[in-house]
Amino acid sequence: MGVFSSLLAPARVAVIQAADKWAAIRQGLELFAGDARVADHGAMAAAIWEREKILPTGLGLGVAMPHVRHASVRDPVASLVTLVQGVEYGSMDGVPVTVILTVAMPSDCQSEWLRYLASATALFRDAPFRGSLAGIADPEALWSLIKGR
Repeated sequence: MGVFSSLLAPARVAVIQAADKWAAIRQGLELFAGDARVADHGAMAAAIWEREKILPTGLGLGVAMPHVRHASVRDPVASLVTLVQGVEYGSMDGVPVTVILTVAMPSDCQSEWLRYLASATALFRDAPFRGSLAGIADPEALWSLIKGR
């Protein structure tokens, strides 16, 4: 398994429709529900919301990466959603977001945190990879594309 897909799983990958940024983030957070890696889903979600209010996590190029290191997270975990139609996200380049990777790690995971964010950012900068994400209509196909990366 590659660095990028190491924190993901088929149950935390989805293709969604959302009216706006907040609905899209909420659907990505719902994929963590019941996951034992997160001791307190509400506290972790609240930390993501707070972080997003302070500084939007739109990376540009149609990609956003809400992320948090928090005491309620037992083990590193991530979810990935692609949107059927992009949403305004507040990214500096103004491009609507169609891919949201939500990352949650324990408070003490500094090096793993940086390594994962760097890996994901590098992958999302790859135009052919981003383009291939746009054409996927179901979560199984999405998982097939990203597993091993």
